[in-house]
Amino acid sequence: MKITKILSFPMKYQLTDVYRKMFGSEKKEREAIHTREAWFAGVELKENVLIRVDTDEGTYGVGEALAHPVSGETSEGIVRMIEHFERILRGTDPCALAEIHQKMDSLIVNGSNGAKAAVDVACFDILGKASGKPLWSLLGGRGNIPFGCCAHMAREVPEAIARKGQELVNKGYTSLELKCVGRQESIESDCDRILALREAIPDKISIIADPNQNWDVPKMALSALNGPLEGIINFFLEQPVPATNPGGLKEITQGTEHRIIADEIVLRPDEAQNVAANRLADAVSFKIMKNGGIWKILRGIPMVEHAGLEVRIDWVQASRIMDTAAAHLHTVLTRPAVDPAVDYHIRLKEDIVAEGGIRIDAQGVHLPDSPGLGLEVDWELVNRLADL
Repeated sequence: MKITKILSFPMKYQLTDVYRKMFGSEKKEREAIHTREAWFAGVELKENVLIRVDTDEGTYGVGEALAHPVSGETSEGIVRMIEHFERILRGTDPCALAEIHQKMDSLIVNGSNGAKAAVDVACFDILGKASGKPLWSLLGGRGNIPFGCCAHMAREVPEAIARKGQELVNKGYTSLELKCVGRQESIESDCDRILALREAIPDKISIIADPNQNWDVPKMALSALNGPLEGIINFFLEQPVPATNPGGLKEITQGTEHRIIADEIVLRPDEAQNVAANRLADAVSFKIMKNGGIWKILRGIPMVEHAGLEVRIDWVQASRIMDTAAAHLHTVLTRPAVDPAVDYHIRLKEDIVAEGGIRIDAQGVHLPDSPGLGLEVDWELVNRLADL
């Protein structure tokens, strides 16, 4: 089997209110605005790029790339990079993932991880279809057993946080990630939200506080963790300091009983190895888009788990195609920190998956058992959204 063509479809999804409230709408007077919050407020359509990898045997696979200022990739740039990837990958066996990544990395070593991830997922889709197995089975996971889902929560006043947390738990969510701001507003205000949420929901529900690197002074972060947050149950803090400050991350990890998750500091397998070897954190967050695809994450997970650290699979900010891919990947974990975040697609009004894909209900996340990703794309809808 050989790759014959890679097609790009620049998507423009309409957004739900859940997307627009990503960083919160109920704020106190003079509260700081997170830099990402200002960006979310101005977005009218969510721009991603769907790709299709075709082969000479008629089997094709699908993947999706994220256009987002955090990743530094734009829709136009992704389309252009996919054109370059098509040129160097044409004639390559789509199941030879090591060769495919070597060729993509030879073109651009660091960067374009979203475009790489889209190609990677499409090739895994083909690999599953060619073998007749669902991706979770091909990876060695157990996808025939439902598992829980993590919900991301907007930054709101404590009372609103408590109400929303109860609603999400009643819907069946098993862990909640709360967006925080840190020094741009105050760590104390973040603590008020965290404590309100913890009091409102059962202890068995994990809470992940994510300041997106903005609890950036280790002494201040530790003052909160060992002060108002001391003793709260089942609590994680994700990447409190900038990725450029591994020493600060380690200082916080060693100075608190709470579990610290490394996120932005891990873009490549060797960076995951560095976190594990130097005990910079207690867990590592892998994202298909951030890390350049499933194949690279599969190289990083064993390094982390064998060192005794935990792993989480975080959301991909794309359609149900990529949420399904992330859910397949979660099934290989032997030391999961929390359940995966695979519900991003509810933030998009259109669902380009016509059949199959993951299904989320009060019992958890259900994976398909058909080959590959286990889904069929609504190509008529894709073409309509790509032409907006």
